[in-house]
Amino acid sequence: MKIVREHINEKFTEDSDPIQDLGIGLKLLIEKWFLEINKTNGSNYIINYIINDDFTIDLPKGFYYGNELKNLPKYINFNNVNGDFTLTASNLESLRGFPKIINGNLYLGKNELTSLEYCPKKISYSLMLFKNDLISLKYCPSIINLDFNISNNKNLTSLDYMPSHIRGNFICYNTGMSDNYIHEYLLKNRIHISGKKIISIEDAKRNNYVR
Repeated sequence: MKIVREHINEKFTEDSDPIQDLGIGLKLLIEKWFLEINKTNGSNYIINYIINDDFTIDLPKGFYYGNELKNLPKYINFNNVNGDFTLTASNLESLRGFPKIINGNLYLGKNELTSLEYCPKKISYSLMLFKNDLISLKYCPSIINLDFNISNNKNLTSLDYMPSHIRGNFICYNTGMSDNYIHEYLLKNRIHISGKKIISIEDAKRNNYVR
């Protein structure tokens, strides 16, 4: 029996590729994660996902999840998303694992974000960050192609690192910054805003941006 057992162990070692085995394990973990979130995601099933050779994930039709998700698991790393990426009111604490490119809007309102580290560098349309706990805009994209909403971030006391170009509306009311500071910062740093500057609660009400 000893000889047979040793032969089986040797055969297993010879036929196994640790890297390939690890890859199979990661792929199964990713697939299981999507199965789990689809169980609680109503009719917003995420079926069309692509697991790349490096185990990053492409999404041809965007991403929506309407339940609690404080952090993405370490094995979930999105790459390109063709559509909106939405995690609103999910108690989200970190952007680790978020896509590099979003060909759509990024909706992250009503979460618990304190930092924008790992934020996508390219977002085709709006970046919505209202009602978070941001203390800095570091890691923010330099260009926002539609609206940029950082209202109701009461711990935010500086606009440093904000986008230099906003091609839609800039919504920035009810923060730790005064209206005068915001106006002066935008002027001094020559921030280009194509749309409206919605800085006061009165402006927000007039433009239906109260959240």
